[in-house]
Amino acid sequence: MSRREFLNKTIVPVGTVLFLVFLLRPLCMVQGELDWRLLALLAGIPFGIRRMFLWVVPGGMGISGTVGVVAFNLLAGGMIGSVVMAWRLLVAAFTMVKGFAAAVCRIIGICR
Repeated sequence: MSRREFLNKTIVPVGTVLFLVFLLRPLCMVQGELDWRLLALLAGIPFGIRRMFLWVVPGGMGISGTVGVVAFNLLAGGMIGSVVMAWRLLVAAFTMVKGFAAAVCRIIGICR
């Protein structure tokens, strides 16, 4: 496994999620408790917006309709993104296990 692969599959996604959780946690506190669903939704927006295949573009609406459609787009992107974010974290965990196993094999000398 190359360093670039390890960086792109492990460090960048985990670092991004940690940064977003640190940044968005104060917004998700409800009566002193953390609302995990809201945190996952808000942290998933950057992961999901670029994976949305259809953006609903308002036409012939006023400002309230346009704001409503943009809010709907952000909610849809957050829901898609929370699934993508969970998948990227699973890939990061698998890549770390794979990298550690390869390192142990190299140290012991049982692998090529």
